[in-house]
Formats: sequence, C-alpha cells, structure tokens
Amino acid sequence: MSVTLGDIARRFDLKLNGDADTPVQGVCSLAPGEPGHLAYLADDKQAGHLADSCAAAFILAPARASAAPGPALLTDNPKLAFARVASLFDAPRPPAGVHESAIVGEGARIADTASIGARVVVGRNVEIEDGACLYPGVVINDDCVVGADSVVGPNVVFRQKVRTGARCRIGSGTVLGERGFGLAQDAGRWVAIPQLGGVRLADDVEIGANCTIDCGALGDTVIEEGAKLDDQIHIAHNCRIGAHTVIAGCSGVAGSTDIGAHCVIGGGVGVADHVTIVDGVIVTGGAQVHSSIRKPGMYSSQFRVMPHREWFKRLVHFRNIGKMDARIRKLEQQAASGGREKQAKGD
Repeated sequence: MSVTLGDIARRFDLKLNGDADTPVQGVCSLAPGEPGHLAYLADDKQAGHLADSCAAAFILAPARASAAPGPALLTDNPKLAFARVASLFDAPRPPAGVHESAIVGEGARIADTASIGARVVVGRNVEIEDGACLYPGVVINDDCVVGADSVVGPNVVFRQKVRTGARCRIGSGTVLGERGFGLAQDAGRWVAIPQLGGVRLADDVEIGANCTIDCGALGDTVIEEGAKLDDQIHIAHNCRIGAHTVIAGCSGVAGSTDIGAHCVIGGGVGVADHVTIVDGVIVTGGAQVHSSIRKPGMYSSQFRVMPHREWFKRLVHFRNIGKMDARIRKLEQQAASGGREKQAKGD
C-alpha cells in the first residue's frame, strides 16, 4: 500500500510541513529508519536519531519542525498520531465468509460480513455479529456472542457464557470463560464449586495472547470498556477490571477483586483476592498487592535489581530486622530510664 503524505495529513487532520506528494509505503522506527516510510519522534531520548534517520517523512511536535531532515506531519501528540496512521498499514482482515472446514452448530447466527476461518468451531445458538473475524482454530462454545468488528485470534477458546462488545481484539491462544478456581473443604478433601457465571467484555477491550479469564461463580467476570490486557495475564473469577485500565504481561489477579478505571498495572504484578483498587492507581512492575488501595497514586513493593553481593548483604540485614528492632527498643528504654534518673537527682 502506498499513499502520499498529503493524503495522511488530510485524513488525520495533521499539519503538513514539506512536500505533500511524498509517497509513504509504511511506517518504521526512527533509527535507523527506512526509505519510503514514516517515523515519529515523541520524546527527547530519541531526538539524537532524527538528523540521521533514513525515513522519508516524520511525525513531530511543532517545535521540532526545523530539525526534521525531510517533510513532516506536525501535531502536539506525535505518538497518538503515529498509532492512528500506522493503522493504515496494518494487515488486512480475511474476506467475509465461512471456511468449508468450519463447524457451525444448530441455531448459530453468523452475519454475512463476518469471517470464519479454517477449522473454527461455532457452537449452538452462538451469535457472530457484523464484521467479526475468527481466525483458524477458534472454538466458540454454545450461547456465546462475538461482537461487531471484533477480531478473535488463532486457537482462542470461548468456554462458557462469553460475550464481547464491539471492536474487541482477543490474542492467539487465550481462553475466556474457563471454570473459576472455587473449592470447598470436605473432611480434608477439596470439592469443586460449580462456576455458573460467564465473562463479559465491553466495547474496545483488547486481550493479549495466552491469557486466561475465568467465568464467574454466579455472576460474571467483567472487563469494562477500553481496557487493555497484555499477553499471559490471568484474571480469576468474579473480578472487575475498570474502563480504560491497562495491565502489563505476566500479572495475575485473584478472585473477586475490583480494579477501578484508568489504572495502570505493571508487569508481573500479583493482586490478592477480594481486593479493591480505586480509579487512577498505578502499580509498578513486580509489586504484590495484598490489601485494598483506597487512594489514587503510585504504589510499589519490590527491590530493584542490584549486584548479587550487595543483595546478599541487604538480605542478611533484612533477616536481622527483628533483632535490630529489639535492640533499638532496649536502648530507647535505657535512655528514657537514664533521663528520668537524672531528673530525679536534679529535683
């Protein structure tokens, strides 16, 4: 695909600085850049690469226009503009239609504009809405709904009572609606509690590859509008992930946890069960959240990497904190006692 820089400027309402007829075949990184392609610069860390970039054109903040070695599109938010422009060059979806190897259950309703790939299994009474795309190997069990213009990647499984809104994206290998981890004790043995709820994804939710989102025990596990989940994330039963919250890879959220809107959860974070996190919270990577967070802000709970010898010394200190605390308390008591004796003698 090739468009001109002027076409892009008009389509995305960007200010053009330079030749409108500059052809653009795709997008690229700023360094080293690629001839015929469009790059962007969003922060000072990459500014040194601008002059030497091989890109044909650039998306920049207006203040950097004079530093561009070629034509540029100017905007106050270069990263956002680049994200929108890059969508022009994204891989096209497969054509509409049902592949001859797909299996479609009784009562299923598949829109004429939907695309159903090879070896897809669509259960009974499933609804596949307009423009939805199911890549090869997808399994959609009975009574599930795939929303309009949603994309379901290869080998994804919708297990139980899964409903997506419009424009959702589900990454390869993800499983939605698997049985939640609910157990009861019976004389030392575990008895599985039936999980009778489902999973609901609102509009514009994105789930990365190889994630697992369990169905609710009675109600639904809910991912609200615009939330974005990275690869390899586990969301347990009866959780709620608030609107426009993002969760980075390899994080896990235990059952019945409520995470608010516009939160940022870093990679490798663990969140305990029945925890509430209010709107606007940032949890940095690797943190362990064992209790509710009631105030917006940034929270951390991990040591950063350091040389092994230094870490080992700190570990020894950490193990001796109890002894050190007892010694400090004893010294404080002795100091207080000595002060009282001096005061008594003075009187």
